Amino acid sequence: MTTEPVIALTVVIPLFNSQDWISGTLNDVFLEVETIQETVEIIVVNDGSTDQSLQRIQQLQSDGKIKVITTSNEGRFSARATGVKQAGSEYVVFIDSRVKLNPGSLKFILQKIQSNGLNQLWNARVSLPDGLPKVSYFWEGIEFLAWRKHHRGPQETSVKKDDLDFHPVGTTMFGAPRQWLLEVNEKISESHLNLQSISDDTKLIRHLAERADLNYSPMFSCVYQPRTTSVGFASHAFHRGTVFVDGHLRKGGRYVLPFLSLIALQVLVIVMLVTRPIFTALLLCALVVILFSLLKSLNMPKRARKALMTYGIIFAPAYFSGAIAGLASKAKNRFPSVDTTI
Repeated sequence: MTTEPVIALTVVIPLFNSQDWISGTLNDVFLEVETIQETVEIIVVNDGSTDQSLQRIQQLQSDGKIKVITTSNEGRFSARATGVKQAGSEYVVFIDSRVKLNPGSLKFILQKIQSNGLNQLWNARVSLPDGLPKVSYFWEGIEFLAWRKHHRGPQETSVKKDDLDFHPVGTTMFGAPRQWLLEVNEKISESHLNLQSISDDTKLIRHLAERADLNYSPMFSCVYQPRTTSVGFASHAFHRGTVFVDGHLRKGGRYVLPFLSLIALQVLVIVMLVTRPIFTALLLCALVVILFSLLKSLNMPKRARKALMTYGIIFAPAYFSGAIAGLASKAKNRFPSVDTTI
């Protein structure tokens, strides 16, 4: 009688329209798994992809290298939750389908949980590849401004729940105990929120951080493939504006005052452009020159400075339009309409 091997780790990859990246992502995971003696399970949750994503991985599925689950398009949160339910191990690592895994990352996590137990949270350090179109580095500039202290020190560190706003928090590559994920996913699912528009990564991690510190290490890291077109960037900016409200705009949060100040500034600029267009245009040009010099003095990477200066005019209206949509959604959830029919 043969016994099934004990699964030491489960990798869950949510997949939606990633035909250009999913093969590379999986190949990196396979190379990593080959260096690990324990059994690693790979689950891909196809979230209703409409491109060739599923076809790209069907051979891998038939070879038994991965387990593929196909669902209707319900969003990344639901896709990951489905993968967690099907996981055969007690520890799960999420990896986005646009990720190039840095060698040694999964082995590092296995060593940590074998040495210190399952109850650990790990957030990967994420970087971008070189040689992409300028627009691809816009978010790198935003993150540099928001989390300069974090990026200044790449050493291994632990972050407590009250300090999460000072660090990049996300599920691009993220590890947590399966049981904790099951419990938090159920709690979020029962909140009756629109799971496709919530800040699925920030909300998830804030709940988990109530149980343990969030860890970072250069040994657990990856390279992320960002949007490379202006249209994709604008759409993503709108989405990030929407989920910003859900994930960060809360009482006492670090970003409340800057967000309200930027909203007021944008309204002021629009009014001035209407009433004093020439003066306002000249003033904005002067401010751009000053801002560029300031960013350079902060040692922001040149590619990120250029992206911020070039695409800020696209980012601002798209992001804040998304934020307005997020505020409207939040208000609707807080003050639901009452059915007065008899």
